[in-house]
Amino acid sequence: CRALTWLNAPGIGAGTQHTTHDLAEAAGGAAAMSQRSPPKKKRRTTVDKAAEIGDEEEENAVAADSQSPPHGGGQPSDDDVHPHKSRPCSDDDDGSSDFRVIFSDVGILEKVELENFMCHPALEIPLGPHVNFITGPNGSGKSAVLVALSVALGAKASFTNRASKFGDLVKQGANAAIVRVKLKNRGTDAYKPDLFGNSIIIERRIPRAGAASYKLKDATGKKTIGTSYGDVAQVLEYFSIQVNNPCVVLMQDTSREFLTNSNPGSKYKFFLLATQLEQIRRDYLKINENHKQIQAKATTKQKLLPGMRTDVDDRRREFEDLQKLTEIEKQIQDMKHQMAWAYVVAKRKLLEKALVEAEKARDDKLKLQDNLSTVQEQLTRCDKETQVKQHEVKEISEQLTTATDAVRKQEQLLQQAGRERSGFLAKLKDNSRRAQQFAARREQVLRSIKEIQASLAVDTSQEEEARQREVLEKQEQLQAAQEQLAPLRNATRETKDSFDAASQAASRTEEQLRNITTEHEKLTSRIKGLEAQKHNRTRAYGDRIPELLSAIERHKHQFHAPILGPLGLHLKLRDERWADVVESMLGADTLCSFLVFDQNDYQALHSICDNLRMRVTIFKQKWLDHVYPMRPERLPPSHLVTAERIIDTDDPNVKNVLIDQRRIESCVLCENRKEGNELLYEPRIGQLVDNVYLPDGSRMFIRNGSMAFIGGKRPARSLLSNNVDQRITEFTRLLRDDVGPRRDEAQRAHSASCAARVDAQRAHQSCLRACTAQENKIARLTEELARAQQRRKQLVTSKKSEGEGGAEIQELQDNADKLQQQVDELSSGRGELERQATECDAKLRPLEEQLDAKRAEVERIEMRNKECEAVVGKILRRIAKVTAEKEHAAQLMDQAQHRIEQAEEHTKDLKAQLDEARGQAVQICPEEKRPEKTPEQLDKEICAAQRRLETERAGKKTLVQAKADYHAVLKRLQLVESNCRLLLDLGETLGRQLHRRGKRWYSFLNSIASRTSVLFNTFLSQRGCAGSINFDHERQQLSISVQLDSMRPAEERVATDSKTLSGGERSMSTVSLLLALWEAMESPFRAMDEFDVFMDAVNRQTSINTLLETTRLHKHRQFIFITPHDLSSLRNSVDVKVFKMKPPQRGQTTLTNSLV
Repeated sequence: CRALTWLNAPGIGAGTQHTTHDLAEAAGGAAAMSQRSPPKKKRRTTVDKAAEIGDEEEENAVAADSQSPPHGGGQPSDDDVHPHKSRPCSDDDDGSSDFRVIFSDVGILEKVELENFMCHPALEIPLGPHVNFITGPNGSGKSAVLVALSVALGAKASFTNRASKFGDLVKQGANAAIVRVKLKNRGTDAYKPDLFGNSIIIERRIPRAGAASYKLKDATGKKTIGTSYGDVAQVLEYFSIQVNNPCVVLMQDTSREFLTNSNPGSKYKFFLLATQLEQIRRDYLKINENHKQIQAKATTKQKLLPGMRTDVDDRRREFEDLQKLTEIEKQIQDMKHQMAWAYVVAKRKLLEKALVEAEKARDDKLKLQDNLSTVQEQLTRCDKETQVKQHEVKEISEQLTTATDAVRKQEQLLQQAGRERSGFLAKLKDNSRRAQQFAARREQVLRSIKEIQASLAVDTSQEEEARQREVLEKQEQLQAAQEQLAPLRNATRETKDSFDAASQAASRTEEQLRNITTEHEKLTSRIKGLEAQKHNRTRAYGDRIPELLSAIERHKHQFHAPILGPLGLHLKLRDERWADVVESMLGADTLCSFLVFDQNDYQALHSICDNLRMRVTIFKQKWLDHVYPMRPERLPPSHLVTAERIIDTDDPNVKNVLIDQRRIESCVLCENRKEGNELLYEPRIGQLVDNVYLPDGSRMFIRNGSMAFIGGKRPARSLLSNNVDQRITEFTRLLRDDVGPRRDEAQRAHSASCAARVDAQRAHQSCLRACTAQENKIARLTEELARAQQRRKQLVTSKKSEGEGGAEIQELQDNADKLQQQVDELSSGRGELERQATECDAKLRPLEEQLDAKRAEVERIEMRNKECEAVVGKILRRIAKVTAEKEHAAQLMDQAQHRIEQAEEHTKDLKAQLDEARGQAVQICPEEKRPEKTPEQLDKEICAAQRRLETERAGKKTLVQAKADYHAVLKRLQLVESNCRLLLDLGETLGRQLHRRGKRWYSFLNSIASRTSVLFNTFLSQRGCAGSINFDHERQQLSISVQLDSMRPAEERVATDSKTLSGGERSMSTVSLLLALWEAMESPFRAMDEFDVFMDAVNRQTSINTLLETTRLHKHRQFIFITPHDLSSLRNSVDVKVFKMKPPQRGQTTLTNSLV
């Protein structure tokens, strides 16, 4: 809005229409500034009001402002600016007075919340509507509240003076921090109240790593309205919250360093930023630059006018000369009329032929219908025979089912008898098995008795010594075997390593052989392609390209202009060395593509390709008789070799396609990589070059500020090489002298490595077998040692049990007697089981004979069933044959019907084409002609006449084109003359207004500076001091002087620079300066950190009283003051809130409201 205010002066924009692109471009800076924010109900700031005052009114306003009281501060009072922006607030009223305090309804802070931010895990501060003091000892996290407020409203991390990036503000041990600010949004000036409600919540999430995010929520905090900073910026701009103004939220480091370390220039910049005068100055400089551009453009256009006038005269004479060539054009027009009606005659003949074909198709359909009826009768007779035979098969199937059921029942009886016999046999077998078991157990018991008796009678001392020697021998053998195993394992590992190394070497040689073989095959393929290219060059672009070119030639009457393609046929290189590089750069798709000049030709060529089932690339562009004109300053220097400079074409449109599609004008060809690097990094040349290509096809380019390199490879075909024989010779020599020997060497190396791998594998397997045999030997010896130890242990145990042998022998003898008794019982029951088994065998014989008879009956019925099924199958095959004949007849019927429909549709199309041709002919020539020639003959005569006309014109333009060119240059001349006048008028008017506005800005700057100095002195005088602010606007410097002894006579006062003041005096001066600057700025809230640092108790109390007195004059503003000192002298009231932070304890979650 400020930019528009500078231009909103008499004579600018009123009565002048800026209709040209040059005007819009020249004044674009000022117009673009007017679109910084969406239209809304904008508040009137001091700057806006001053910019709207006239010359005389502004001088009066400035004089009146310089005499305004301290609370005026260079801006309208709150009652004037916000007449309806207040409401009664008695929620915090303590009832001690009868009056009701009026506070702001919009823009002030209601609450600030912190989560894992700096030293606070969780903190919530419900701020009061007017004055808020936050106290607490050092380290309690007071300043973190202002840091969080600035961060939530969009300030940068460097603005806080606490961190260089946002991740440093996250509490130690946490992954992310959240700061949340709640703004008041009530009354008639509320921002979108129907969307947000009575409050607006701005939430910013700060991860330790990554980008921070915003959420703009309604009063409930549950609905998210926006998620971008743009949404937050609209809210801040509406409420006039200046986030980057250092006076709105004054950090403690900024307040300490302002008067002590800053120089006069920095103080002056701080003053401009705080009063928003810096933004106005930048806008003024931007518009002044646009003014200079307008003047430069006007001068440039004036220099073009003489040449343009000469061009207009030349085009007018050319147009007058071409008006004389009309007789030949009339003849051509008459032949075109005859050709239009010739097309009508040709379409009529085609229609008559199509009608004859349709009638023939109908006759064929009638014959096929008779044949189909005969086939249907045969199919009906076969169906009847099938039904009779199927009934007979059904009866036989029923008989077969009955016989099969009888067989199944007889088998069940036989199985039941067999099971009974098997049961008796199983019992008999079990009886014999148990008798054998009992007899075996009795024999074992008797042997045990004999062993015990023998062991009790033998001396075991010698056997014990023998078994001890056996254990020692086995241990020695096991130890020796284990010692032999270690060398075998080492040898196995060594052979394994050798085998792995040999396998890797074999893999490498195999990969090398594969690569060289692929290269050999590619070279062989290229040689074959070049041999084919010698006989037919077009075949190099594809095996079916000659067929496509023949089809284009046959249908050339469908095209409005000749078709160009393949494009590679129209190219010729000035230097054959770069043939492969240019082919790789353009690509095979581009070289094999075709070029047309209108949509009709595009569709016709596309249709031909579809009919041939070919896919080719088709470019479409406007026909030109020249190559695109290119400005030399936008091209690489002339000493560089570009693709565009070495490519010659027989048609300028081909080169235009390559410029559009491949940007050949910005592709440079270099001899080596070093030259390419120097070229791309040259500032003047690098910006004009897209790619650099090397002789081997490699490509170099700049990407994201860094050099990128892509290795090149030879193209599969040599499409651009004119000397085919030389290329064949070169590739043949390369195949014979280089690739072939390398392939043979690679084959020999691969064979050797494979042999080495086989030898290493055999050695490794031999070691493995030896190692396995040794491990088996160790296992066997271990097992033998365990058995020897077990035998020795049993011998020792038997000596101890000699005294107990008699009782054990008696017990075993009793068991043997019992087993003998059980064997005798089993032998007595065996005879009965054998008799029952014999009876079962007698029952089975008649059952088996009955089963054989019934099975024979089933086989006889199955034989009859197979004979009937064979007859049915024969009938079914005849039915299938007749059905196939029927389907074939039906298919022929469908084909005949399809031919009829096609003939009718073709007839319909021809009628439509005939009507269309007649309509077009009537449009071309309303009077019907009777041409004696065909359209092709007329077309040849028209072409001959046109060539004769072109010859007589001798390369001149057409009359229409000459007329269009004449009117175009005339219109351009008139437009440039009009633009020159507009630019000159605009430049003159803008210059006057800029000079006038500059004087106003300087006057306004002096007024603000004077008011700030007076207010600074006024606030210091309340402390018994005096001070002044000295401005040097020419040098952009600001200096501050303070007189601490203002009560003395004037001749005894001593002015002191701010750097010589004590700490408390500097803090007091800082507070006075900020109060003076606050009077010249617009913001719903202000915050100051450690305003009373270095002050003694008297100055601190005086400063607090001054702050309270000053803030009470601005009820529509909210103030936040932070101090580490005790404020027990203050009491909480309706307009003053004191928040006390706890001592440094990192577990604190909320603040306590301390009432003093």
